[in-house]
Amino acid sequence: MASPQNTSEKGFFQANSPGGMPTVSQSQRSLIMAQITLRFLAITSTMTAIPVMITAKEPVSLLGLAITPSYKQSSAMKFLLGVNATVFAFTVLSMLFVWPLRRSGSKPINYFFLHLHDMVSEYMLIF
Repeated sequence: MASPQNTSEKGFFQANSPGGMPTVSQSQRSLIMAQITLRFLAITSTMTAIPVMITAKEPVSLLGLAITPSYKQSSAMKFLLGVNATVFAFTVLSMLFVWPLRRSGSKPINYFFLHLHDMVSEYMLIF
C-alpha cells in the first residue's frame, strides 16, 4: 500500500511495490481501458459516418418537387464530412498519446491535455 508520502510526491494513482518499484493501480488501469474503449468507439463511429454521408441519396419531396440531396451540392455537408475526417484522424493520433499514460509515472497534466484535445474534437463535431 502506498504511504501518504509516496502518493503526494509521485501522483495520486501511483504506489510503490514492496521492492520499491512503481506499480499501476487498478483505478488507473480502468481509466486507461475506458480511454481506449471510448476512443475506439469514436474512431468507428466517424469511420462509418464518412461513407454514409458520401453515399447518401435519399430523395426528399418538398412542395411537389423531388429533391435528391448530395454532399457535393451542399457546403454544409462538405464541411461536416471534413470535420468527421479531421476528428477521425486526430482521434487515431490521440490513441498514440493514451498509450504512454498506462505507465505508472504519468503526470496529471497529460490527462488535462488529453481532455483538452477531446473537448476541441467534440466542439468541432457540434459546431
